[in-house]
Amino acid sequence: MGNAITAPEREFADGLMRMLSLRDVDCRKGPTRVLLARARRLTRDLGGDLSEAQQELVKRCSVLATLLEHFEARLLLGERVSVSEYVELLNAQRRILSTLGIRRQARDVTPDPLAYAAAREQEAGCF
Repeated sequence: MGNAITAPEREFADGLMRMLSLRDVDCRKGPTRVLLARARRLTRDLGGDLSEAQQELVKRCSVLATLLEHFEARLLLGERVSVSEYVELLNAQRRILSTLGIRRQARDVTPDPLAYAAAREQEAGCF
């Protein structure tokens, strides 16, 4: 009786046969479009040529961002949301972003010196 399949093993095998993927979803509608657009933007932020592992993390981060947005919209509509679940999702997203190497970078806000000088001359009425 060593070959007998247990009920949990059968349930697991049946579940694998019914697994869904993005190919099973109409990607032209609502949250799926938002999710895919997010994934494209993250991919672009990371330089575009991602390893398989990075692509997987980008997908998961995009799903988490979509779920977080759903929680936030429900909250703003006055619905009850689980703060602990929201924070768990937020922390998971932060860890993925940290793993991907997303970090805050200072942006150069110094104006182009020649453009700045030209604008000041024009304001002063100089030719």
